[in-house]
Amino acid sequence: EVDETGRVSLKEFYLRRLRRLTPALVLCVLVVVQAFLVIGAAPDKHDTAVGGLLAATYTGSWAKAFGFSSLGWLAHTWSLSVEEHFYLFWPLLVRRFARKSVDALLVATGGLFALSSAVWLIGHARGWSVERLVFAPDTRAKDILAGCILALAMERGLLARRPPVATGAVALGVLAVWSTAVPKESVLYLVGWPIVLVAACAAVWTLVANDASVISQALARPRLVWVGKRSYGIYLWHYPLTLLNATVISSPGPVRLLVALATTSGAVALAAWSYRFVEQPLRDQAYGPLSLEPLRDHTHHMLRRRRSIRTSAAGNTSGSSIPSVSRRTTYPVTPAVSIAKPLAQRPSNR
Repeated sequence: EVDETGRVSLKEFYLRRLRRLTPALVLCVLVVVQAFLVIGAAPDKHDTAVGGLLAATYTGSWAKAFGFSSLGWLAHTWSLSVEEHFYLFWPLLVRRFARKSVDALLVATGGLFALSSAVWLIGHARGWSVERLVFAPDTRAKDILAGCILALAMERGLLARRPPVATGAVALGVLAVWSTAVPKESVLYLVGWPIVLVAACAAVWTLVANDASVISQALARPRLVWVGKRSYGIYLWHYPLTLLNATVISSPGPVRLLVALATTSGAVALAAWSYRFVEQPLRDQAYGPLSLEPLRDHTHHMLRRRRSIRTSAAGNTSGSSIPSVSRRTTYPVTPAVSIAKPLAQRPSNR
């Protein structure tokens, strides 16, 4: 946006983030809180109800960091809270330094990374709780900022344009060993975050730079891209469904594997439904005030299309000449989108 327009529109940035994150989150919170109040365990009802409010306001990370609430069945939304805190200050940083040069933005981002790392180290030396170190946005900012530094370094040409594929393979191996072999209760798991950051950045750098590699081509396959586009919804739904299945079914052995498969399938199905009928209609409307009009128009169109298909099928069965409606018919542009700016004038990064 800076390259194309010479400025950063904070209003449009925050509206894009609002449309991308909030609809699916609100839907998940409403469903989970209602379901938990009906079937959940009594001691956790308060935490889940409070967790719904904290998740919807993106403050769950602070609540978990200071022991105010466990967030109940929405405990995983602490990471979404950290992400949203990043979205608050990152455009301000870009707006302030990107006009000067990428180098200035890189130096400023490195400074914030050092500050976040220093807060973590000081807190660890002073005996802060594990929750304070792990869940708070100020100590976790370093993780996201490491990715920003990587992106800026690649943009600036400070890294090799074609790193060895073996670099990414080793990095992925380190991450796999770390996630499976290092106990979460160990000191190494707590203080070894530099290893994780370096390995994660090396893996991303290798995959992005070697876009023609076997791994990159595999990750670019349509089915994986489909999953990637719905990964936000899968993230939202997988944890509540896991706890739901653990509450309802506690059988050991092969049954647990079936439960795990059912949980994964359910999360993917709910995420796909949310992506098509909630997220896309609200995200693709014009950059005006957030409105439910696109969702309403999309729903009305789907109902009209289904009635048309039924009418066509009935006509074909009785020998009528009513033409059939293809299931591959493309959706018309909703009124809210038809008055939007031309696509070329919109910011492309959503």
